[in-house]
Amino acid sequence: MKKPLLATGNVIDNYNPLFYYWKKARGLGREDLIERTLIKEEDLKFLEDLVKNENRISLEMLINEIARAVSDRIDSEIAKEALKAYGIPMDGKEAKVLLARILAGWIIEAGEIRGIIKLRF
Repeated sequence: MKKPLLATGNVIDNYNPLFYYWKKARGLGREDLIERTLIKEEDLKFLEDLVKNENRISLEMLINEIARAVSDRIDSEIAKEALKAYGIPMDGKEAKVLLARILAGWIIEAGEIRGIIKLRF
């Protein structure tokens, strides 16, 4: 399974929808959309702040909080078209939520590599 840099597969087992989003954006000459969905230091700082404020936090709660924070970085129409090309037809809002959750999981995985968070399964 292909994974982006700093992804482990511990949280997200399928990054293909994100790769399809990047491919669709690139095909439309929208490199800015790719850039917006790459992990940034601010994302890792946001994760660090979330876990500092809680002794224990569920993975689902973390994903939801981070997904809410990053969802504005995803173009819903491009997401819809990318997921349709991948074989998962859904409306733009659902596609945006799915990609935001993938991005959130990737941020968590990167945070685990960087020592910000320790996941327990």
